[in-house]
Amino acid sequence: MNEMLTSMSCTDLLLTMALATTPQTLQQCRFDENADLSDARFGSVLSYYPACFSFSEERRQWHIKPARRMTFSHCDFSGTQFSGWDLAHVEFSYCRFDGASFDACTLRDATFRDCFFYNAQFMETVRMEEVRFHTCTLTNTFLLASWEQCCFTNCSLVGCKASQAAFRDGEFSGGYLTGDFSGCDFAETTFNGVDMRGADLTDADFAQANFDDERFLIGHVLAEHAFLGEVGRQEAILRQMAARYVQQCYGSCWRGFIEAFASYPGLLAWAYRVLSTYPCLKGKLRYYKSHAPQSEVELMEHGEQISQVESAE
Repeated sequence: MNEMLTSMSCTDLLLTMALATTPQTLQQCRFDENADLSDARFGSVLSYYPACFSFSEERRQWHIKPARRMTFSHCDFSGTQFSGWDLAHVEFSYCRFDGASFDACTLRDATFRDCFFYNAQFMETVRMEEVRFHTCTLTNTFLLASWEQCCFTNCSLVGCKASQAAFRDGEFSGGYLTGDFSGCDFAETTFNGVDMRGADLTDADFAQANFDDERFLIGHVLAEHAFLGEVGRQEAILRQMAARYVQQCYGSCWRGFIEAFASYPGLLAWAYRVLSTYPCLKGKLRYYKSHAPQSEVELMEHGEQISQVESAE
């Protein structure tokens, strides 16, 4: 029977006792102080309830057993400093995490639904596995953790700081991103209808990412390469114009792009060379090449030959 504990205000030490001795649903509870499992006080409480908590000698860490599915509804974790938690199958709905900090934690198969994070921190020592965020708002939040198969659905990530973080094999669907995502690794990550125009994506790796609309990826890559190599200022500005055209155009992207820039020698071939390293664009590039002027096609093929020689060496 899934009982419910409601309207409790307590320290996070008492939170562990609540998890062990009361029902699986906690509603409208307010937790304060720290949730540092390295604190000896936690050990005395957790060890008293071995059926609910176990201790990993290898990892020197307590964790809630995966079979125990916990639900937190309308709870306030603002200011809480989670350290060492290993949570599985936990669901948070309509909870606040303002100023909360996650450090040396693992969240597996957890769900955050309609939650609010402001100035929260997921530090580099945190591992997120198959975590789902639905209609959540994350503002000025540090997303420095390792994100494996995590999904953000219709979420607003505003002014977040995720520089050098890894989002692997996950999905961003709907919503928007702003803030610092420079140097992030988006390997095997899928983007569906996400507005990322306000995000700093300098040096972000989208090579293995998947997009429902490739315009964003194409424009971002072209803009990143506009000033690379031995290129004059005027040509670099032209390349930037090409990048903005792709991101802002409507209708047939490639056909309009070719018509707009075919009169600038070498520009179409440059774009082809830059984009050819992205596997998800191979089909699009075949169309692009087949409709480009012959002079540009010759430059494209010459570039491919050079790349093949360099790869062989």
